[in-house]
Amino acid sequence: AKDILNVSLGFDYKGFSSRMSFNMRGNVLTNIGSRPEETSYTGNIYRWDLAVNQELPIEGFSVTLTGINIFHNSVKTYQDFKLSADAPVTSNLVNVYYAPTIWQLALRYNY
Repeated sequence: AKDILNVSLGFDYKGFSSRMSFNMRGNVLTNIGSRPEETSYTGNIYRWDLAVNQELPIEGFSVTLTGINIFHNSVKTYQDFKLSADAPVTSNLVNVYYAPTIWQLALRYNY
């Protein structure tokens, strides 16, 4: 990846905690072709994740909600090519992939 950025913001109060995180990866090389126009890469990849935890009034129990890729952001793949030998390099969108949003709800018991 050419650029990587990770940011996280959290909040804790008594038995409650939450975290929101953002991850960006830029221009990830996905395939190296035998010719330059066969090489492909992604545009920027963005992902937001969320985690919320609450301790319950019953000793040892807590409930947690976790969300991964909560805004269902796309991943776009590009290939560079020239229309002719003298033409400028042009980026061509070849694929759009939507990674799934995953939610998990858990009841925990710590003894």
